[in-house]
Amino acid sequence: MEGLDLKLPNLYKCRNTSDESREGNTCLHCSCFISKTADGSIEVSKKDCCDHQQKPLSLDTLPTEILQKVFSYLEAKFLYCTLSLVCRFFNHLVNDDTWWKIRIARCFPKKYPPLSAPDGFDWKMACATREDQHRLWTQGLMQCFNLTGGHYSSIDAIHLINNAAICFSGSRDRYLNVWNLANLNAANPDSVREACVKSIQAHKGWIWSISSCNSTICTGSWDTTVKLWDAGKDMTETLSLKGKSAVLCTVLLPDILTVGSFDSSVAIYDPRTGYSSIAQLHCHSKPVLCMAVDDKYIITGSEDKKIAIYDRAAGKLFETIELQSLVKSMLLKWNHLWAGDGKGNLHLINAQSFKPVSSYDVGHKSTISGIRFSMGSLITCSTDRTIRVLEPTVNPSTMHMIQENSELSALDFQNETLVSASGETYVAVWRPSSEYESLT
Repeated sequence: MEGLDLKLPNLYKCRNTSDESREGNTCLHCSCFISKTADGSIEVSKKDCCDHQQKPLSLDTLPTEILQKVFSYLEAKFLYCTLSLVCRFFNHLVNDDTWWKIRIARCFPKKYPPLSAPDGFDWKMACATREDQHRLWTQGLMQCFNLTGGHYSSIDAIHLINNAAICFSGSRDRYLNVWNLANLNAANPDSVREACVKSIQAHKGWIWSISSCNSTICTGSWDTTVKLWDAGKDMTETLSLKGKSAVLCTVLLPDILTVGSFDSSVAIYDPRTGYSSIAQLHCHSKPVLCMAVDDKYIITGSEDKKIAIYDRAAGKLFETIELQSLVKSMLLKWNHLWAGDGKGNLHLINAQSFKPVSSYDVGHKSTISGIRFSMGSLITCSTDRTIRVLEPTVNPSTMHMIQENSELSALDFQNETLVSASGETYVAVWRPSSEYESLT
């Protein structure tokens, strides 16, 4: 930049603008007059807002449009984690939601999120997560670990906690296993062999569901019981609830425990009163296969091909949606309700109006048995033995497909770590490789 000033010795700039004036002219913004004296020196009639001393340009003096163009070539995570701390001006630019929306739209043209973004949606985090997930899955930067030695029969339930540091698996062998994923290292085979840190003969029937709230782990089984375990106290059993039918799905929140059963009912318990029974819902005619719960609604999917929405405040059925096949999996996040059916179709429903938005053929040939939706990806698994990592957009296309050896029954995803349960006796784990870690 100094070289530029030497080539144009008569070029002067206002301190507060990028407008230029030459000798004999007037500053466009403050009317300072610039002239040359008889001995050839420069005489400037200055005002306080101007500085006609020649100064080299710096990054923070570039026009906003040029800076934003430069920023567009840098990784999103670097921009908001590092560059935003350089100065207030950079921080202001990096925290402009409009710029992040434009950046996402240029990199990923499909509508995102598929429905309107919720209040307080973090656009810079969304952009960074989308870029990271796209790179991880499309450039082969995810590493797979098969955790063996914990089960001797098919695994039907899988669950992550503590930012994917701990994984729980439930099997038809009646055991609940605890896996330490934090220390997995491909260069250290012992970290894989020793990943199973606890194995509990938890039930007398197949373990079909695992959920959690804080340090409380909830398991549901074909032996008709729901059991609670304290992960903070070496998985001590704290409560057992006996039902009338096989337990197929559970959701545990601070103020409610819901249990979906083979007999088509949903049992509701209150954790605040020692898990006292509150109600029994009968919104279906066949087994309740999946469930999603928030502070307003209890949403259930069934073998009867229906999605039932129960209004918690009103204490009655609010809406029923009928699909063309059984509803095996469900995920509620933001105002998006995703449902997977028995024919391999993925359905998007507006969780505010509960009106169906669209149905997508994402490539599965049979039942979608698991769904996870995040800022950076939409992940599904199926009994067709595949996992599909999709764009989290309308009409989601596949970023990556994983082919497994047997039917997949469940998956979970947290902190860039994916785990799956299947007809095999091992837990499959995918997490960023050491190559990716060295790049970030």
